[in-house]
Amino acid sequence: MPVGDKQKTYGNPRLLAARQNIDSLEDPGIIFLFIRVLIVLFRRFIVIVFFFAWLIMSLARIAVVVIILLILVVLLARLMVVIVLLILVMLLARLMVVVVLLILVMLLVRLMVVEILLILAILLARLVVIVLLFRLAIVVVLLFTALIVLFVRLVVVLLVRIIIMLILAVMIPIVFFKRYIIVHKLSTSVYNF
Repeated sequence: MPVGDKQKTYGNPRLLAARQNIDSLEDPGIIFLFIRVLIVLFRRFIVIVFFFAWLIMSLARIAVVVIILLILVVLLARLMVVIVLLILVMLLARLMVVVVLLILVMLLVRLMVVEILLILAILLARLVVIVLLFRLAIVVVLLFTALIVLFVRLVVVLLVRIIIMLILAVMIPIVFFKRYIIVHKLSTSVYNF
């Protein structure tokens, strides 16, 4: 390091360390080391590139074998895309049919549930009507029973009153006639006396 540079960095250790690093980079050994590191990295990069190329080629071979097997199975090598599209269309059509059938089944199930609920509602309404009619019949029977009891009581009371009136109508003249006879006898006996 020149003396002037040392004087410039005197008292500042950070600037002195930076200057020493710059001087060390100017050393040819470090440059060769840097070049060797770059060569090693480049070799590793080439190895990685060849590895990925080999992997891609292997995958490509596997894909070719799979495509050949598919071509042999389907027996339509030149129309592979069309057949795949047709298979997809058929699968979509089947899926649509399945979806439509599921929708129809769901609608039928809902309809059956609604019908069952309606039947239950009708049966419940009939049961309520039967219960109401039964209660109404009980009330009517009780009313008729009460009316019959009242009518019987009235008839009994009227019969008792009629019998009492008949007894009184028969007994009063008899009693009056007996008293008249007694009084007449007494009066005649007093007169004779």
